[in-house]
Amino acid sequence: MELFEVIPERFFSVLASPARAVYAHVLFLIYDLHKQELYGISRDAVMDAAAAYLETEAIDIETGAIDVDLAAPETTNSVEALSALTPRDKAAAVLRRLQETGWLEVEQRTDYRQYVNLAEYAIRILDTLDRLRNREQTEYAGFVLATYLALTSEEAEHNPGLAIGKAYDQTQQLVRELKSLYQNIKRYTERLQEQAEPREILAMHFDDYKLQVLDRSYHRLKTTDNVSRYRPRILERIDAWLAQPGWLASVAADEVRRGRQPAQEQAEAAIQEQLAFIRNSYDQMDRLLDEIDRRNAQYAKASLEQVRYLLQSNGNTEGWLVNILQFLAAGLRAEEFSPEDAWPRDWDGLFALHSVQLMDTGSLYTPRTARRFHRPQPLAAPVIPAPAREAAKARVRQRLYAKLTWQRIDDYVASRMGSRREIRAADLGVQTVDDFVRLIYVAAYGRSSRVRYTVDLQGPRVTAASGRFEFKNIRIRRK
Repeated sequence: MELFEVIPERFFSVLASPARAVYAHVLFLIYDLHKQELYGISRDAVMDAAAAYLETEAIDIETGAIDVDLAAPETTNSVEALSALTPRDKAAAVLRRLQETGWLEVEQRTDYRQYVNLAEYAIRILDTLDRLRNREQTEYAGFVLATYLALTSEEAEHNPGLAIGKAYDQTQQLVRELKSLYQNIKRYTERLQEQAEPREILAMHFDDYKLQVLDRSYHRLKTTDNVSRYRPRILERIDAWLAQPGWLASVAADEVRRGRQPAQEQAEAAIQEQLAFIRNSYDQMDRLLDEIDRRNAQYAKASLEQVRYLLQSNGNTEGWLVNILQFLAAGLRAEEFSPEDAWPRDWDGLFALHSVQLMDTGSLYTPRTARRFHRPQPLAAPVIPAPAREAAKARVRQRLYAKLTWQRIDDYVASRMGSRREIRAADLGVQTVDDFVRLIYVAAYGRSSRVRYTVDLQGPRVTAASGRFEFKNIRIRRK
């Protein structure tokens, strides 16, 4: 579907006219009233707010702040006719133009009063524009948390289709906002060249870029609300669902029954596509975050270099050379002279460079000397008593024996399992802290392809050693 099959063709004309600031201000007045009212806004309230704005701001028609299309149809398009309009007449003209271009809808209800409603597509566009004008920053961690809660909540088990759809939407927004941040950092880098003073660069870096962009949103995604905090459970839930026999067909049938998908095959394809997108996005998230970090480092380096360049533009030889080059570049841009012109006469003697070579008894010259060879002194080997040496060896052997590698954990599970196909965590006999630590390693290595067992992390919570330890009674199966 084409864009202008959804919105009117003249929709954006008001934001491209000479009176765009007026139209935008009135639109946001209506937008703010719309957020407060549930069933539409009284046309009288809109008229009062718009008239008050037009009167308070004292819009000057003669300077072109309002274009002639604000004139009422029965008036001429002359400046005199427009100047004769009252603020309320101007407000009515503004509303009429917004209605003609498709931003507003005016309806009359059973109480014979007129109400103003924003078009559905206008609300979405104003939502975005409102965030831009208020410079609202995206909470990237919120998308990750929302995805995690959607997939791991109890409601997700009863209505997985809806949960997957919500998680898919949140993941799409997260990826879209991170890509936008990636491009936004590039825009800040380009803005560095527009700053003429070091204080302007520092203000933009610390007050705008670092405080508003990184610290308030992206920093949390890299620290307290890191993606790695939620990613394992998100991927684990997706894998668990797909591993259940018949789960996909059941969820797809439920989606068809609820009317969210037209047929079984389309529903299964849509669910698989959404789960694949979520999984791939979180699998590749670190690459995107690394690219953002790289671009952030480039911006910080460019900011430092720009400040250093501006600070060195005076006071020393390098600064004077920079000033001369800037002067020459400005003259070339202004076409005051060209590279083919002769050297200006008043510049003669500006560069009187020659080398000076003086040598006397006070010269900073280090005479050459014969090469000296270093003769190191022999080191006396320390004498370690035999008991201390044997004790140190015993400590090393104990540390090596206590190291829990995947081979030792695999042998430990095999010895506990014996000839059985599967056991529970309680069958491992957790009685000491070492036993409890081994249980943690058993669960951690359960996904490794090198061990001879697999682990199902679902199970009821049990206690051992008279209540000293509590853990999930996970299932351990032989591969």
